[in-house]
Amino acid sequence: MKNRIFRVIEEIYKKYYENVLNKKIISHEFDSTSSNKLKTPTDTSSTTNQNVDHREVVSVLKEHFDEAFYLTAYPDVAQSKVDPLWHFITTGWKEGRNPCAEFSTTYYLQSNHDVVEAGINPFWHYIVAGKLEGRPKSHPGGYKAEKLSSLLSLEQVFIYCKNSNIIPELLDVGKVEDLLVKSKTENINQLAISIGQDHYIKISGGTQLCIQREAVLAADAGVLYVNAHPWQPLPFLANEEIADPLLCLILAGEDIGVCHASTLTSAIDRVRNLFLGNINLIIHSLLGHSVLWVKQLAKSIGNRRSWLWLHDFFTLCPSFTLQRNTISYCGAPAQKSNACLICVYSEERITHVSRIQSLLAEIEFTVVSPSEVTKAFWLKKMDFPADRVIVVPHVDLKWFERETPLEMLRDTPITIGFMGAPVYHKGWNTFESLAKALAHDPRFHFLYFGHYKLPLSGVETVNVHVTAQDEFAMTRAISKCQVDFVIHWPSFPETFSFTTHEAIAAGAYVLTNSISGNVAATVARTAMGAILEDEQALNEFFIGGEASRIVDLIRTKRATRFCRSDFSNMTLPLVMKERV
Repeated sequence: MKNRIFRVIEEIYKKYYENVLNKKIISHEFDSTSSNKLKTPTDTSSTTNQNVDHREVVSVLKEHFDEAFYLTAYPDVAQSKVDPLWHFITTGWKEGRNPCAEFSTTYYLQSNHDVVEAGINPFWHYIVAGKLEGRPKSHPGGYKAEKLSSLLSLEQVFIYCKNSNIIPELLDVGKVEDLLVKSKTENINQLAISIGQDHYIKISGGTQLCIQREAVLAADAGVLYVNAHPWQPLPFLANEEIADPLLCLILAGEDIGVCHASTLTSAIDRVRNLFLGNINLIIHSLLGHSVLWVKQLAKSIGNRRSWLWLHDFFTLCPSFTLQRNTISYCGAPAQKSNACLICVYSEERITHVSRIQSLLAEIEFTVVSPSEVTKAFWLKKMDFPADRVIVVPHVDLKWFERETPLEMLRDTPITIGFMGAPVYHKGWNTFESLAKALAHDPRFHFLYFGHYKLPLSGVETVNVHVTAQDEFAMTRAISKCQVDFVIHWPSFPETFSFTTHEAIAAGAYVLTNSISGNVAATVARTAMGAILEDEQALNEFFIGGEASRIVDLIRTKRATRFCRSDFSNMTLPLVMKERV
């Protein structure tokens, strides 16, 4: 399987060099004013196909298409810089991509053969006809049933991720060296090479926020910060048969271009003396990277100057949230056990874990965990010296009494919130079910905090987006709306959870389950929430009156005390200790 996939990547590279020689590299941009016709179907001779004016399709879908959802769900589209709506209209729906959180492209096509035969964009059909005809927009059996019915192999997932852009002109060693030299000022005395999975500025997520914060703080710490992520997104480690993969480089927060991995390694070696050997490797994610190249880079930098973060569980399995067949928590069972073999990731996991183990054996990493619970779990599953695993929490919460208590809300509906990406493994389906069940109960008011369009009846959207430049945006929004309860119901153990800390810092109680990792640990440590057995217990918590009984206590605490969130400086303090 992997060999077939990487032959595709080699073919991409081959075409690039052919284009360079023939000087045929061109770029294509979507012009929304063009009068060109778009033939919506892929390739079919059906007489029912229609030539549809793309402007009509755009005008219909633009009000319903969720750009933020699409770019977050499909980071390869964000990385390609293609207009996301145009991508969905021309390519995305044919690949089974969803235009928003509520609509399932795959299910709609599976259920409506007339739409398939006509070659019609399913979302467009649903908006103009299907909705009025009562056709379901997603599987009535729920998310798990739909995921199982449309489960993709890793080979199919790769096709999903394949970068369709023409490879740009590559940076050579001299150019990368020149950019590093020019960025070296009197105040800069160290160089940090950060390894990530995608463009941390354009893609939202906890890991991306960590890299953002580290990059922003680096200059003040005297560190020149270079981030490298794969040009070709992958759902697994890169195959070592691609000896010299392509990397996208971000230098001090600015995109500088694409180069071969060996180019970056050589450029770093050339500037070694400029930084007096103070060069560091910080791995935030290995997703899509070549283990062989990471080894070479770490050895050239110096074994003892390398850090590996446990932002997720990719070091244990290519399913980095440990979701068996993408729908349920597996606990990282023994390889080749029945519990593992029934999963689509099982075959890939065998070689994956072997390569991770070889990396950890050859490079003297300091492994950095954002929580004690993650450290304990990881050490149970990975043969690694415990004294080389340290804990650096992303946020520390400190409580203070208010000199003047705030006016406390009384006799108002209980406010229930959901924060961040509305995806299954973060508990969105649980929140959605609860909101629907209590939609007509005047005791409750539901809010969604994030930057997705969610036309869910009975749920009010509060637009908020957290960045390294505005770390407290979510906490302010939760506090301003005086949220009483936040539902954070992940289907896997969170290694840290920014949203849990943001909710607690704003005075909200967090309701979670027992497998939520550091979410449950934080709730237990702060006594700011409840750990419930299952979704039935969650529903009973509200319907049975427990929420009503304790809401005054929550509001009293919020009125009489406040919380200060102290964010960590990530790896930078560790880097400074190693300075020569």
